[in-house]
Amino acid sequence: MFRKTFFAVLLLSGIFTALTGNSWSAPREIDAEAGITGVVVYADRAMVRKEAVCALRQGNNLVRLTGVTSNLIDRSVQVGIKGQPTTRILDVKVEQTHLQKAHPEKIRALQDRLDGLNKRIKALSDEAAAINGANDFLKRVTPFAQNQKIGPADVERYARFLEKSLAENFSKTADIEDRLKRMQEEKKAVENELAGLMPAETVKSVAVLLQAEKSGDAVLALSYITSGAGWSPQYEVRADSTGARVTVNAFVAIRQSTGEDWRDAQIEVSTAKPTVGGVPPELPVWYVDVYRQRPVRSKAAMPVLQEARLTAEEEAGASSFGGAKVEEQATSASFILPHRTTVPSDGQPHRVLIASSGKEATFEYYAVPKLSPYAYLRAGLETPFSFPMLSGDVNVYLDSMFVSTWRLPKTVVPGEKMEISLGVDEGIKVGRKLLSKFTGYEGVISREARVNYEYSIDVMNGKGHEIRLNLMDQFPVSRNEQIKVVRERPQGGEAQVLDGGLISWVLKLAPQENKELRLKFRVEHPKDLKVVGLE
Repeated sequence: MFRKTFFAVLLLSGIFTALTGNSWSAPREIDAEAGITGVVVYADRAMVRKEAVCALRQGNNLVRLTGVTSNLIDRSVQVGIKGQPTTRILDVKVEQTHLQKAHPEKIRALQDRLDGLNKRIKALSDEAAAINGANDFLKRVTPFAQNQKIGPADVERYARFLEKSLAENFSKTADIEDRLKRMQEEKKAVENELAGLMPAETVKSVAVLLQAEKSGDAVLALSYITSGAGWSPQYEVRADSTGARVTVNAFVAIRQSTGEDWRDAQIEVSTAKPTVGGVPPELPVWYVDVYRQRPVRSKAAMPVLQEARLTAEEEAGASSFGGAKVEEQATSASFILPHRTTVPSDGQPHRVLIASSGKEATFEYYAVPKLSPYAYLRAGLETPFSFPMLSGDVNVYLDSMFVSTWRLPKTVVPGEKMEISLGVDEGIKVGRKLLSKFTGYEGVISREARVNYEYSIDVMNGKGHEIRLNLMDQFPVSRNEQIKVVRERPQGGEAQVLDGGLISWVLKLAPQENKELRLKFRVEHPKDLKVVGLE
């Protein structure tokens, strides 16, 4: 196609010369290496911008721009001209050249490294399985013989031993899981690098056919989309419990294995999704019909459906944080890094701070003794940034101590309230126990069963200052008119009963203060009715 276009251009040039008398020379071939100027990184690809200075002469010039990645998407290539307003671009084509390359030593070293990682991953997995087996054994074992005389001290010693052993094993398991996660990331990076060392290498260049009215230097601006790149958001939350303030640091982790290093480039990170079509979906007709039994098909005959989901990014306000400039587009936001940056093509995450902001926060403890015997410290605050916080990993620090890592589950928009878990506080004790459960019957002919429940919830503040605790429990909720739930306690202003039967006690506890709460209700239903869901 390019050759046909090229000869057509020559033919038109000859006709133009015959008609006008101007002397247009034959095309001059020029090889120019395009240097990188900037990169826009998207979630799963990147747009690379480059420039090349070319000395054009009057007439036709065939410029081959080299130094581009073989991962570029051909249809995304664009070329513009700077400094030569009278020069026209006649045609643009991506050319491919297949070269042979051999890196036996590097391939062998990477393969050895990959084998070592696989062995270490298997060893750690086996160790985790052994610890889990030990935990199961500790939970099932009977510590005392059937006819052995035991006292409270014996039971207490065994309980302490069991608690200590399980805690140590859980700690070891968490450490192993963390190491396995890091090894899996390293393994993926090695596999990506190994995949890039295949025996055959495809080298691409961009051929540009230009027509210049006069000789002179021109700058060709080249841009293209490449695969093998992307970014993900990461956050650090640093909470100061004494000052009631939370600082949130926002980072972007940029990864790229495009085959070319981005050296000294202006990096821009964008939330846009160029791979997702911009046409909104249309709702089909919503049919309601009588249920009919469908014929059962074999599993192999069932079609596999894959949904394509589009996450809409909220618009962000333009401002500057931590040196990174935040710009708002129509349907996305961009973070322009303040300094020119180098990102090598190694597949490893390169983390860059884009924003940092502090915010006043409300600290309170949260407990659900029905599910967990611990009290959790939470900080409530408004989103500290004027741009959306996308879903990503969050490292949490409390008073300069690392607490935990969790994941922001969804996008949080500016001004939206968010809650950050700051971990477990061992200085607060909560407990829940069943005080009584009994069933009574009423009626002579049609007897009705009444199941009565009463629970005690104990809270103790072992800290040296007053705390605020939001304690949650629940009443059962009936889904059948024959089952009736009668709520007895809490009543009045003792607590707030929310939708779904949830109960919220908001408590203020002085230092060393103990408090007992009561939960009491009964469930009434016909005697012969089998009820599910009760404790």
